[in-house]
Amino acid sequence: MPTGTVPRHGCKDCRFFFPTGNDGTYGVCRRRAPYPVVTEAVASILAVWPWVNVDDWCGEFEAP
Repeated sequence: MPTGTVPRHGCKDCRFFFPTGNDGTYGVCRRRAPYPVVTEAVASILAVWPWVNVDDWCGEFEAP
């Protein structure tokens, strides 16, 4: 993609996007497996997907 051009599709249009926000502006990307996060507050390990905004984009977009 040439420098300065904007992609046609954002995360909201991708088959791997899962909306999680009440206002519809963000969600999680489920393209890859979740990654572990260690939390000291509750002394546990969680698995989380990356948070993305609906207008974010990457090179691995797939239409639903």
